[in-house]
Amino acid sequence: MKSSITTAPPKQSGVPTVRCAIYTRKSSEQGLEQEFNSLHAQRESAEAYIASMKHEGWVALPDQYNDGGFTGGNTGGRVWDKHLLINLLTNPAYVGKVKHKKELFAGEHAAIVDERLWQQVFQTIKHNGRTGGMHVRNQHGALLKGLIHCGPCGHAMGHTYSVKDGKAAYRYYVCYVAQKQGWDACPSGSLPAEQIERLVIDRIKHIGGDSALVAATLRQLQSGVRTRTAQIEKDQAAGVREIQRIESELRKVAAAAGTDANAAARLADLHERLAKATERARGLRAEADRMDGEVITRDEVAAALREFGATWDVLCPREQAAVLANLVKRVDYDGVKKTVSITFHPAGLRTLGQAPAEEEEAA
Repeated sequence: MKSSITTAPPKQSGVPTVRCAIYTRKSSEQGLEQEFNSLHAQRESAEAYIASMKHEGWVALPDQYNDGGFTGGNTGGRVWDKHLLINLLTNPAYVGKVKHKKELFAGEHAAIVDERLWQQVFQTIKHNGRTGGMHVRNQHGALLKGLIHCGPCGHAMGHTYSVKDGKAAYRYYVCYVAQKQGWDACPSGSLPAEQIERLVIDRIKHIGGDSALVAATLRQLQSGVRTRTAQIEKDQAAGVREIQRIESELRKVAAAAGTDANAAARLADLHERLAKATERARGLRAEADRMDGEVITRDEVAAALREFGATWDVLCPREQAAVLANLVKRVDYDGVKKTVSITFHPAGLRTLGQAPAEEEEAA
């Protein structure tokens, strides 16, 4: 945030007007395609702080000075990458509009792109941003893509395949460590995709038909919720302390803005840090609210798993992938012990819907 004392006449109280220009910065375009991104959070934080200094005559200018990775931390040549492309494709300026906070307004310049086409592109990018582009990238029926991890090293296992006559002839999952560092780097190596996918599906169906496994799964789910809730509370307390430290430093730097030539840059950095801390705090609050609703009963666990077994075979591949992603948080394969562990979403078990918390059922 940059501020400057103007030559405007003082108010009746004798306090001069301080017109504050808000400068927001992000060192890359990553995340700027989101409806509410880091630049928005920084501006909101700065506006709130300026409002708190109203008694000192501070007034926020409406002009926006947003550095979305083209300057500042990215001086010199700009590498053409995915984030820059997304930033360009979702820029409302191409349809003759300007954005203020979350709203679009008609600009004074003419549109150079058809608005219907722009909206189609924008909605496609927004959808893929929420789903991780799962349906776009998962074209070979990889049910465990993004879910399966290597037990011994903890890294993700990627889906790949061999090609014969222009078609995927053999699918398998491979540990990224083994793939990048050599097969001796990790004992899990690779395993047939269809075999591990069938094992996981059969395992989930089996749990639903075994009352002892249902009870064990419920106990582990409840334990997982308690553990995650405790961690959230710890992270929230640390976040409050961090925000307080940044706000204290902001007040000190702002007080010296009139004599410190580096104050503007320091204020910009502090506001970026405050925006990130505020975003983290907002995310933790949202997760805590979701955790409050993570109460699940044994009957709900059993009913959900029975429903999974009854409906799985009639679902199309895309529906199967969606159900599995909502029901299962991760799958761990141990190439040494030859075992598989399934980590569930509690709310996914309750409603075959979405939930962030988890617990593990060892197979």
